[in-house]
Amino acid sequence: MKSKTSKILQVESIRIGLSSSEQIKQWAERTLPNGKIIGQITSSQTVNYKTLKPEKGGLFCERIFGPIKDFECACGKKKTKVYQRFCSECDVEFTSSTVRRHRLGYISLVSPVTHVWYLKGRPSYISILLDIPKKKIEAITYCTEIIDLNRLTDSAVHHEMIKNEQELHSTEIATNNLETFPNYYSISSQHCSWEIQEDWNYFLYFMTASKYSNDRLIRKKFIQKENNTRSGSTQLEQSSARTSCVLGAEAIYNLLSNLDFPSLDRELRIQLFFINEDLNDLETELKNLENQGYILFDKEQQQLKKFLFRQLQLLIYRRAKKLRRLKLVRHFRRTKARAEWMVLSIIPVLPPDLRPIIQLDGDQVAVSDLNKLYQKVLFRNNRIKKQSSSKSDESKYAQRLLQEAVDALIENGKAGSDPICAANERPLKSLSDMLKGKKGRFRQNLLGKRVDYSGRSVIVVGPNLKLHECGLPKELAIELFQPFLIRRLMCNKIVRTIVGAKRIIQKKDPIIWRILEQVLQNHPVLLNRAPTLHRVGIQAFQPKLVEGRAILLHPLVCSAFNADFDGDQMAVHVPLCFEARAEAWMLMWSRNNLLSTATGQPLVIPSQDMVLGCYYLTTDNFKKQKGTGNHFQTMGEVLKNYNQDRLKVHSPIWIKWDGKLETNIDTENPIEIQLRKFGNYTKIYFQYRQDFDEYGTKKIQYIRTTPGRTLLNSIIQEKSIILGCSSFSSKINDEQ
Repeated sequence: MKSKTSKILQVESIRIGLSSSEQIKQWAERTLPNGKIIGQITSSQTVNYKTLKPEKGGLFCERIFGPIKDFECACGKKKTKVYQRFCSECDVEFTSSTVRRHRLGYISLVSPVTHVWYLKGRPSYISILLDIPKKKIEAITYCTEIIDLNRLTDSAVHHEMIKNEQELHSTEIATNNLETFPNYYSISSQHCSWEIQEDWNYFLYFMTASKYSNDRLIRKKFIQKENNTRSGSTQLEQSSARTSCVLGAEAIYNLLSNLDFPSLDRELRIQLFFINEDLNDLETELKNLENQGYILFDKEQQQLKKFLFRQLQLLIYRRAKKLRRLKLVRHFRRTKARAEWMVLSIIPVLPPDLRPIIQLDGDQVAVSDLNKLYQKVLFRNNRIKKQSSSKSDESKYAQRLLQEAVDALIENGKAGSDPICAANERPLKSLSDMLKGKKGRFRQNLLGKRVDYSGRSVIVVGPNLKLHECGLPKELAIELFQPFLIRRLMCNKIVRTIVGAKRIIQKKDPIIWRILEQVLQNHPVLLNRAPTLHRVGIQAFQPKLVEGRAILLHPLVCSAFNADFDGDQMAVHVPLCFEARAEAWMLMWSRNNLLSTATGQPLVIPSQDMVLGCYYLTTDNFKKQKGTGNHFQTMGEVLKNYNQDRLKVHSPIWIKWDGKLETNIDTENPIEIQLRKFGNYTKIYFQYRQDFDEYGTKKIQYIRTTPGRTLLNSIIQEKSIILGCSSFSSKINDEQ
């Protein structure tokens, strides 16, 4: 009977993406019937060291995450009334203790922090979006640099001589500043002094001109090199002076929140258009220079070519940078995510049952590393609370410590940073460490979990197998196909009951192997090697019973699995229903996966000993060996003598050949011509000999070869005949 508290949640798909701090807060917060809002963790305490009961407001608080014992509150009281949902004294809900596996808590940060994946990852998405170097972004985040709006007004402004209004709206403005100001600030000329009055008039006209719908940006190649610096104070300068210095992740948050993705998308497309035009002009100029190279001196031509080539490389780099930024902007627009969500002000806290504290034998206690990392965040967050009003260096250092604590919680030791370690110098396992790697949640517990009708064993090479076959150990096959064996035994009236069938299978009666071989003839198995990075990581094979406990695999299919025979293990799965077996034969059979679906490149490529074996079989060795110079009429006769050890692999022999002959020498004179008294003669060449009658008609032709080449040729002919027959039969079926 299903419990009232258990709920089955069917999930069709999962998408990983950014989430806002408000959304994280909604996930973790709950409102009690008495109006209290719970969910925020305020204390770094975990459990009482004497009673081992959770501390109130701490990382294991029963009020936030639920009771430890089913339907029992922190006071030790149990549910007495049917409609009673919460304890009136401790505010703990009367429910099952399983809720402690999925209820979240949260930590509200005094100072925001950047997400380390988007800050230090490769590529750094924050750096790409803001178009600021990664080192500078990290310096701002870790409080070694401060963004001050005052220095923007002190910097030099590149300008262009703008003659009229039409030219103003057909060009692009370019400054050497990171931040830009909108043109609605009022500027008083009485507080500004310029070296040239005409420059001031142009500047004033630009700052006060109304915005047009078809405004365009000034192209940088039209900007003159000379600069004018302005002195004095304006209202803009005064307003920025009143603005306090911004440091840490708060500065990154302000920059990201001011991004306008539609405008940025349009601006990047315009800039890419201009860059492509410049690239076309440079390429045309380089081609013209090559065509007119005789006009210039060699030295001047080489210098000009080098200069143009450097400009071309610079434009290509700029275009790649703009394209990467445009791609990221469009991704944010498509997913409707905000850039400032990469800065966190709320940290979610995992349910306590996923980071437990376990009491071992005696007085020893095992604590999850996540609890220590959460405690580190809470300690440093409380430290900033005490210095929230201070702007001293100590406050900056506290913000940096908080950023490093959150970085360690998300991914400890990211991008070469010093990890937070335990007392024994072991790096603490972060949230990312719980997910990634061979021992992570995905590969260890989700992808590698045990399922019905599956097995696992070591793989060894099976050179005698065909490409679509695999060797399945008898001990493994008898367990995987036991239901099919029981059904066959009962249908053939060998046994009457399931118990009797299991008894015969347990005794391994010889009849079991005959029935099992019949079952395996029409039943494929799926072989999978983790990690499954592409679709050919799982393929279907026809099983063959083998002795031992290892799975035999054809060496040619190893490249698709990225497998080798140094101890790799593979999983075996049995498709049960008719549809699954049909899909395995049609789509997943190894003979149907010779080419990569992603790149079209061949997956089945001979290598190592296969290439060496073919080379060894076809090698010439002119040393006298057993059977050298013998003549044979057929290939079968050659192979028969080779198997009887009358020939060696490299023995030079002559074999009768009635087909066409192709050599690597176009015109070759015979080495020897033998004439006979009846007029017939023989021409002997280096690689073949021909017998002619008295009328000059060719009667017999022998070619010089080796048993190794004969063996390789017979295998190729046998396979080509089989393939030809199969294609001919398929053609007849298509015509019918």
